[in-house]
Amino acid sequence: MFEQDNQKIVRSASGDKLLAREKGYEEFTKADEKEFAYAKSWWKEQQSYWATVRRAWDDVFAQKETVSLKSNLNGKVLFEKLFDLGDQSVKENVTQIKAAKKHVR
Repeated sequence: MFEQDNQKIVRSASGDKLLAREKGYEEFTKADEKEFAYAKSWWKEQQSYWATVRRAWDDVFAQKETVSLKSNLNGKVLFEKLFDLGDQSVKENVTQIKAAKKHVR
């Protein structure tokens, strides 16, 4: 059992404004490990690629305080493009840093 007691605050130059309060309880049930076999296998293949994506984003934010993203590229939103590149990276065994930086920036 987990008790939530959170406040969502909008901060601005004129001060803080309470936007919402969250209160409640959440109950968690331990799942069978077998249900996660596919996800664990997927992550084992993909974790290097996603580490590269995180490093690429770190580079972007180190250079710019604010970034703006296009809502889609060739009909796909960013997460779809990143997942496609991850699959491509595993299938083609391409250098992950080149694939990530080419499409993230």
